[in-house]
Amino acid sequence: MKCPKCQKDYEGTYEFCPYCGEKKPAEVEVTPTPAPSPPTVTTTPPGTTPGMQPTPSPITPPPLMTREKKSIKERWGSLSVKGKGVVIGIGVVILIIIIVSAVTGSKKGTVEETTPAVTETTTSEPSESTKTAGDFITTEVYDGQEVTSGPLMIKGTVKEDCTITLNGQPVGIEGATKQFAPTINVVEGDNALAFVVTDSQGNAYTKSLKLVGVLSPEAYRAVSPPLLAYAELNKNPEGYAGTRCKFKGQVAQAMVEGDETMLRVNVTDTGYGIWDDTVYVTIKGTTPAVENSIVMVYGTITGSKTYESQAGWNITIPAVEAKYVDVVG
Repeated sequence: MKCPKCQKDYEGTYEFCPYCGEKKPAEVEVTPTPAPSPPTVTTTPPGTTPGMQPTPSPITPPPLMTREKKSIKERWGSLSVKGKGVVIGIGVVILIIIIVSAVTGSKKGTVEETTPAVTETTTSEPSESTKTAGDFITTEVYDGQEVTSGPLMIKGTVKEDCTITLNGQPVGIEGATKQFAPTINVVEGDNALAFVVTDSQGNAYTKSLKLVGVLSPEAYRAVSPPLLAYAELNKNPEGYAGTRCKFKGQVAQAMVEGDETMLRVNVTDTGYGIWDDTVYVTIKGTTPAVENSIVMVYGTITGSKTYESQAGWNITIPAVEAKYVDVVG
């Protein structure tokens, strides 16, 4: 530092010049505009007279004062508590914006990367679960088929490699011909068959059939009970509907309509070749029985039948649907 009075240089932060005691001039901020050159001032030294021409001594102006440069650390330390809080708040906001931008970009990238997987799933090939058991096996029986009750061999063929069960029991397959033939016992009425076919991948397919078991003619005739007393049957024929029966009688009338034959059969032998108590009998197809034929009827009671007599009277009699009508005389 140079004293503006004595022009001596000194160091330190003294408020007064250590040589002449002159007070340190205050720092002033200098504008960029260059200062005009100071005028030369001529002074008269002490002890000289006014007429003398002393050598002019120019007065050197004080050096320009500039703002002291400070480091970031020094500037930060000079801030007030309030100023520090503002700076910290601005920094936190900037940090939050950076984090949100990064997360948003990450999510967008994830969605774009997973989109092809969704498209690939919707365009995938259909699985083999659309197959049915019919793609693997064929059988020689069909749904609703009437078969004779008793032991029955169910024949079939394998079209593709698989294993088979029928009603829960394993079915053997002949290696060379790829055929199978399990035996079941058919009862009279409905018989449910359930084939389960399992392919090489473990997929299972079911084929369900219903066979209607019917008795053989011999068995049917053997299990049919005799017709109950006519008076009892005629009193309430509807109450005995569905009851199997057999009886002997004389044909009073025989008619054919379409594919069905209708017979009025008298079932009570009163002697001397006279038969009484009429039953209305129907049978599918034709029969060799004619008027006055002695027949054996095997069938099921269906209730009653009302018809008009030749005299115009309505007559109601018991009705039977026959399975077999045998001419015996």
